[in-house]
Amino acid sequence: MVALRKYQSGWLYLKLVKRQIAFLLSAFILSATTHVKAIDKYAVQNLLLKISSNEPDTQKSLDYGNLARHYKFSYPDSALYFANIAYKIALKNKFISGEAYAIKYMGEIYLEMNYPDTVPSFYYKAIQLFESIHNSLGIAETYFVLGSFHYQQGNYNECIDLYNKSVTIYLKLSPTRRIHYILNELGSLCYYQGLYKEAEKYYARALAYDIREKDTAMVATTLNNIALNFEKQGQNEKAYTYYKLAYKIGKITHFNDLITSVLANIGKLHINTRNYPMAEAALIKSLQYFDSSNTSYERIEIYEVLTDIYLKNKNLTKASSYLDSAAAVLLINPLPDLKKKLMSLYANYFEQKGDLFHALLCEKEIVTITDSIEKINKSKMVKATELRSILKSRESEIKKLSITNQEQQEQLKQGKVSLIFLLIMALGITAITIILYVSYRSKSQINKKLEELNKERNTLMGMVYHDLKAPLASIHSLSELIESDGLNKLSEEQLVYNQYIRQIVDNSFEMINNVMDLSRVYDKNIQVNKTKVNLAVIIKTLIQSHRFQAAKKGITLIGENIDQNFEFILADQMHLKRIAENLISNAIKFSPPNGKVIISLHRIRDSLELHVKDDGPGISKTDQLNLFKKYQRLSASPTANESSNGLGLYIVKKLTELNGGKVWCESEPLSGATFKVSFPIN
Repeated sequence: MVALRKYQSGWLYLKLVKRQIAFLLSAFILSATTHVKAIDKYAVQNLLLKISSNEPDTQKSLDYGNLARHYKFSYPDSALYFANIAYKIALKNKFISGEAYAIKYMGEIYLEMNYPDTVPSFYYKAIQLFESIHNSLGIAETYFVLGSFHYQQGNYNECIDLYNKSVTIYLKLSPTRRIHYILNELGSLCYYQGLYKEAEKYYARALAYDIREKDTAMVATTLNNIALNFEKQGQNEKAYTYYKLAYKIGKITHFNDLITSVLANIGKLHINTRNYPMAEAALIKSLQYFDSSNTSYERIEIYEVLTDIYLKNKNLTKASSYLDSAAAVLLINPLPDLKKKLMSLYANYFEQKGDLFHALLCEKEIVTITDSIEKINKSKMVKATELRSILKSRESEIKKLSITNQEQQEQLKQGKVSLIFLLIMALGITAITIILYVSYRSKSQINKKLEELNKERNTLMGMVYHDLKAPLASIHSLSELIESDGLNKLSEEQLVYNQYIRQIVDNSFEMINNVMDLSRVYDKNIQVNKTKVNLAVIIKTLIQSHRFQAAKKGITLIGENIDQNFEFILADQMHLKRIAENLISNAIKFSPPNGKVIISLHRIRDSLELHVKDDGPGISKTDQLNLFKKYQRLSASPTANESSNGLGLYIVKKLTELNGGKVWCESEPLSGATFKVSFPIN
């Protein structure tokens, strides 16, 4: 099977290795673009005709608002322009309903443009205006979009409260499918939090409403959700009954998307009961209802479940086919959790084939994806917490809305700036901040401005870090792929150039990580999130992740005394990981080819010590005096001409001190060096 060689490391799914240029283009598009919905051209033309006619200004305000609504997914900048026109016309004519709708659309557009911090103010202002004229429909609609916003941000309690407010108002108005949608969403929110009885109540309300309105398709959708809820509670017979009923209704209404979902759920239910033949039949049947262009989460998941079944039954041929299908769809719709699952299946597949090299590559990619998902989730949690704090202070009193076209255009320019420009800008701001910091002690009057610049620098550095990391990882993975697939095809000179490319990327990664660490160290308000940490677990993980780097130089990584049950230490886990990473990486850099690096843990009185010993040239007494200072270039050099920017050990010292520890070095020339880090045991 050639599949993983096409789709390995970094999710670079190549159809053929020869199409490297085409692949780079597609990888860039996947990382740099967002999903765009098509515009309803007929509706837009009608709106433009109405606006050009002699209709009243109040209607023009609403029509411009509708234009903004149509354009917000495909051309958000144009949508914002139309929303502003709608708002100005409404304001001029004292048309409060028009003002409210225009402001609501602005909130939706800023959300689409990825400015979530500004969104709630627009929605709350719109609600205020709707309430002032008793516009119940407008209030219900805005509660609904505000609830959806909170759902996206992970604020589920706020979402449930707003959805309930919205559905209460909708039930007093004309029937609408949105009631079905909100009740099912409320059920799903409870379902995902393990509140199955609460979910059952919301689904029952949705089913009663759908039956009353004789909306057959929505009845089937709700039945499918009820079945999922029963299945999660272990009531498989009830779940199967509801699935079959949903399937029959879906067939009658030709609701293919629902039929696909129900059949997939039936297949998973059979897997839970270990009835693999029935599961296989249901899942294959579900694929027949997919449109050929469909790249949904569910389709990829079905391919992966089928692959899992065939791997369990040792049917590698069929497993290979569905692995390729899942990988092809993920090329179009890259989803991190499904990428991780696919890599796990690829690893299992290669293990069964006896191809341990590619199985190891898969395991390495799983670690990379897991780290990425954890960082994304952590970022979302932090944002959600910050947002709750902002909303509590803003909900009681909202300031008057005043955004000029010039400010909006500036925000758009910032949103569209290229990655290279961001990097230059971030480095420039970093340099300015450092200069200002030096002069801060004698110029206390500029303290406030310096703090603002520091915050802006951290924001920009974070943007650069996240925006550069994915493309660099893609280039690195592509380089590895070219080398692994082209050993017998590339000339020696081409292989040298390829290795040079990978070295440049590795150096860039190190530089970015060090600059980010340095930025955090300089931050006076740095958060040290101390928890009970098992240092041995971190060391084992890092030894495993650095084996590939060490193997390039023939260096052996040895872990000594790391399997004992040492006491936990109280420290920031991310800081400990960076400290150990820098020390192990340095040891590999300064050790000669075919040498060894020994990493060990020791209980010394009331402290736990980490020792990292290398076979390098050693460190002179003179160099040891400057060892932990910034930007120091010592007399010893990396043994394979690796890069060294003089920041690594400085960062190690600062992070160690932040966590109440100490670090030092013991070395003699020509006898290697041992770096020791000590933390008190609490």
